[in-house]
Amino acid sequence: MLKLSHLLLFILCITLGEAQTPYRVIPFMNKVIAKSGLNLRSAPNTKSDVVQRLPFGALVDISQDDDYGYDTLEVIKTEVNTFNICGYWIKVSYKGKTGYINNAYLHLNDKKWPQDDAGLYNNSVVFLEYQKTCHTNSHPVHPYKWYGYYSDDCELRPIKIQYGRNISDMTDFYIIVKEDDGLDWIVGSKDPLPTGPVDYLVKDFTFSTSIPYDEKTETYSSYTEPNFEVLYTKLENSVHSYDLKIKHGLESQLIMDAKYDGDLKGIRWMGDLDQDGRMDYILQYGEKDGRTLLYLSSKRISQRLILPVGCYYTGYCC
Repeated sequence: MLKLSHLLLFILCITLGEAQTPYRVIPFMNKVIAKSGLNLRSAPNTKSDVVQRLPFGALVDISQDDDYGYDTLEVIKTEVNTFNICGYWIKVSYKGKTGYINNAYLHLNDKKWPQDDAGLYNNSVVFLEYQKTCHTNSHPVHPYKWYGYYSDDCELRPIKIQYGRNISDMTDFYIIVKEDDGLDWIVGSKDPLPTGPVDYLVKDFTFSTSIPYDEKTETYSSYTEPNFEVLYTKLENSVHSYDLKIKHGLESQLIMDAKYDGDLKGIRWMGDLDQDGRMDYILQYGEKDGRTLLYLSSKRISQRLILPVGCYYTGYCC
């Protein structure tokens, strides 16, 4: 009986040990991601006085290397998931005022990441995968009208989103939607998008598995559809092997040159998202590139058929 109790105690210790990770200071983990702002408090608990309300996107200065306790702030239940919002109380300063906040509502500020692409994406339209991630994919909530694509019935619906973290989870950044049953991906747009059924023509078309492979020549065949063409180019010592050409009638646009551009992985989705009679695309770039881009035909300029407008970052490794 004594041995059993010791075993249970050992299992409990392991479980509790996994429930939280040691606190460590990450200088750029200082962007407020609470949807309606975050309270800067006089003491490290939710019952203490509020010193100041910090707006979404505020960058705080982390004052000390110490933490003031681990806490679960809330448990958010959606239709499918349960999100435990957990973090450490830390001491910070903001515009001359000092206090305590919980880092469950802090995340990496954008200045740390070069993938911003000099502001090319995520301006009037943003794109989010509905999944946990360890990279910075938080955008201001209020400037955008938010829509979720539900793959079960191929519908675009208005939604509300919020962010949170469980710092003990390796993929610790959560994009949370209460109505998430069948939710596939998310679009935020400053201009309204048409809602309702949006049929797709192509979904999850991965070049390395969807295109025939010739074992004798060790090459993939070119692949042609009415709206796109994948051209295989065998390049020595390179993982960049595909050109993707988008087509609309007699018009065409080369999206990627295999020799000089990034590592294109496949077509995540293709359909008329903005309902303008032309195809829109969600393209996935390779594992080491770690980007998923939304291309909209309604945003095209000059002679282009589509233009990339929103980018979701996954990266190679957390």
